[in-house]
Amino acid sequence: MPRSHRRATLALALAATLCLGTAGAAVAGPKAPAPKPPVAATKVAPQVTLHVTPVATTRSTTDYTAVVTVKAPQTVVTGTYQLLDGTAVVGSGTLASGTARVALDLAPGAHRLTAVYGGTAKVNGAGSKVVVVPVPAAG
Repeated sequence: MPRSHRRATLALALAATLCLGTAGAAVAGPKAPAPKPPVAATKVAPQVTLHVTPVATTRSTTDYTAVVTVKAPQTVVTGTYQLLDGTAVVGSGTLASGTARVALDLAPGAHRLTAVYGGTAKVNGAGSKVVVVPVPAAG
């Protein structure tokens, strides 16, 4: 084969390779950009607090008021809560602007109370620290 013919064949092969590329990109056209994944809504972490105080206006030493407060950044917190004594539910309800008041009649003895917030589409669920309430025996 003459030298010029080999060069022409090599040039054609090179041109075909460059034109088609390894995946045929030149024939198929430019690649479409990859679709972006949907942006997941990020939930915020709330702060749940529980305050338990005796009710001074009653004769019974077993009457208490629990106040559950749930705060989250840039959010008016709504949703439901449960008030637990150990693992037993002693109160539950719906928060009003992030707060709920619960009347409790506790038996004498030590009670380990926690408030558990259920969360919403924008706010994660969370629990408070344990509040130990020692209720004296009626005397």
